[in-house]
Amino acid sequence: MREHRWVVVVGVVAVLGGLASPAVYAFSGESDGAEVSVEGVVERLSDVTSGSDVAVRLPSGDRVPLTDGGVTESGDRVRVTVPVPEDVVDDIRAGRPVDGAEEHTVTRSELRASTLRPAPSDSPLSHAVAEHIAEEGTPVASREAVVLAHAEVAAGAAASAVHTVTVAIVRPKGVSGTVATAAQVAAQVKGADTYWREQSGGKVALQLGTVSKPYASAYTCRDSAFAVWTEAARATGFREGPDKHLVVVLPRTAVDAGCSYGLASMGHDLSSGGVAYVSDTAWPVLAHEFGHNLGLAHAKGLRCRSTSDADLARLPGGCRVDEYGDPFDVMSASSQGNAGSLSMPQAVRVGFAGTGDYVDVAAGSRTVTLRPVSGLSGVRAARVRDPRSGAVYWVEYRDRGGRDAGLYMPMTAGVRVLREEAATTEQWPGTVALDASPTGSGSDADWSLPAGSTFASYGGGVGFSVGAVGRGAATVTVNVAASGRAVAGTPGKVTRRSAAAVGRPSPRPTATTVRVATPSLSVARNGRVTWRSPGRAVRYDARIRRVVGRSTGKEQVWYSKTGRTSALLKGTRGTTVQIRVRATAGGTSSTWSRWQAVTFR
Repeated sequence: MREHRWVVVVGVVAVLGGLASPAVYAFSGESDGAEVSVEGVVERLSDVTSGSDVAVRLPSGDRVPLTDGGVTESGDRVRVTVPVPEDVVDDIRAGRPVDGAEEHTVTRSELRASTLRPAPSDSPLSHAVAEHIAEEGTPVASREAVVLAHAEVAAGAAASAVHTVTVAIVRPKGVSGTVATAAQVAAQVKGADTYWREQSGGKVALQLGTVSKPYASAYTCRDSAFAVWTEAARATGFREGPDKHLVVVLPRTAVDAGCSYGLASMGHDLSSGGVAYVSDTAWPVLAHEFGHNLGLAHAKGLRCRSTSDADLARLPGGCRVDEYGDPFDVMSASSQGNAGSLSMPQAVRVGFAGTGDYVDVAAGSRTVTLRPVSGLSGVRAARVRDPRSGAVYWVEYRDRGGRDAGLYMPMTAGVRVLREEAATTEQWPGTVALDASPTGSGSDADWSLPAGSTFASYGGGVGFSVGAVGRGAATVTVNVAASGRAVAGTPGKVTRRSAAAVGRPSPRPTATTVRVATPSLSVARNGRVTWRSPGRAVRYDARIRRVVGRSTGKEQVWYSKTGRTSALLKGTRGTTVQIRVRATAGGTSSTWSRWQAVTFR
């Protein structure tokens, strides 16, 4: 049974300086330096957005988005000091009601006093400022944050709960396209409910609450997501609370206007509740964002040209960590109609798997028989900490059965190794899947350790040796190095014995190449560039270069991993610029389109 308790730890956490304009407002005259205090609960986003990825949620449900992402942890109750926006100062000086906060009357003397000492959080000025910022959706810089109480969760198994989902069907400002129907929303929630009931062993269920009629938002996709959620909460009457979730469903065309395919707040435990928005009615994207509300981070992948493991804090050349790089896990990307099984480290983190579902190996050598993760029963993983590097590793077996049968990439079945990320104030710990046969290619779908192979961690303190691999089980020996020594093998590499040495043939399956179509590209005379590749959840890279005579200049990035499919390119009269684009989906990139040119007249 999980219980919440508030631990009071009053104290200054951070004094935040060096924050750049335009988020820091300028003041003049007698109100120079006016500040207020606001109190509420920290709400963080699962992804860093173009606006703000952290806000303070007030008791009213309004949100004050902040420009600094390192205030405190999600769920903490805090007091932050923020500047009084210049337009609020103008309203007060002119004797007008503050825009967005007409119910609060603020005097000039109160404004002047706040230049010497921040107005308290229960003052009319603080209420007016908070409501104005929430209405505008413009992030502000906080000068300091004081933790009033930190929410902790008592240790123990996850408690069963039904999570109520309130849905707002929204068309963002400037977005066209067909909005979702109530029937589509119901089917989407039902699909996510079926998935999480299954993965949690019945501990988590989703129940559809109210569904709003479609309405037009006052905000664009490039405005603060927190403002969109505050607006939706007012429209639906949603109130935050344990096991309560607000989901905003946008048209699919919202991605072209700069919206994310999905975005959510990070929960600090299973019962946190939270907010999310999705730009589709497919259930896997909702299941993914709901996972963030439960406290799960992304399932990433380490892509290297020649090594299977590396220090994630100091990646060598030829290596990168893909944010959505583990096709087996729902907390990565998914196909339209299915999501893979939650990995064992993720399932253990939220209490969906217990000590009977995995083994811990602290020292020496231990041989473990692993059942498929998709079977949801039996020992399915082993966990071990490298005594030399401190990195935590998991080994699990995927057989492409159950949920793992329909992935968006044709991943090869077999034994695989994952790493835990280190937790920080700014980042929840996620997982990083390792590739046993690294090529660096985004279309490489063969990451498994074949029978007879041995993996050695980059620190040299942990090794996995794979024995027999069958349809229903795989045998793995976990080795932990003794003090001052290293396990056999080359650190960060996989070694393979011959089939004869293993005692049976173990041919390496050939991965099927995943293809993403090269985008179509057209350029109008006015500089309007349009591109598109078939498929959903596609992101685009666009590059440009200037043409001078018969020579071309250095290639430059115009857009990177964008969801938009058109943009206006501007240039000086008489100049010629070339453009090309490529598409990426599920970690796989298309070839670049041919260069096309526009001459500005």
